[in-house]
Amino acid sequence: MGVKNLWDILESCKKTLPLHHLQSKRVCIYLSCWMVQLQNVNKSHSCMKEKVYLRDGSIPASKLSTYRRRLNSGSEDGCFTLDSDVFLFGARTVYRDVCLGYGGYVTSYEMTDIEGWLGFGRNSLGLAQYPF
Repeated sequence: MGVKNLWDILESCKKTLPLHHLQSKRVCIYLSCWMVQLQNVNKSHSCMKEKVYLRDGSIPASKLSTYRRRLNSGSEDGCFTLDSDVFLFGARTVYRDVCLGYGGYVTSYEMTDIEGWLGFGRNSLGLAQYPF
């Protein structure tokens, strides 16, 4: 999914940071893109008999108090995802690519850079794919 060509539009805001930049940071991982890719790989290789199902819905009651505590902690999380829609839903820091190992790095996009350098805000990013 995502906004068509948004990663290309945001290219000038891309930062490549050393992997240790993530040390002691709290990040979330938006798994749906990777889960769909995993499911497609498994279908093509027939190596998994059980299907992977994705479910959208409300936060389970057992996780609600943790969610509320993290939401009110005052610190913003970064998010690992391949889906550019995440900016439209309020993400402020997005990590798209990660290279592990010696000389490892992470590719980062900051909403403050997008707003400052490109002039796009959360509500106008969806229009970025339609040049005027």
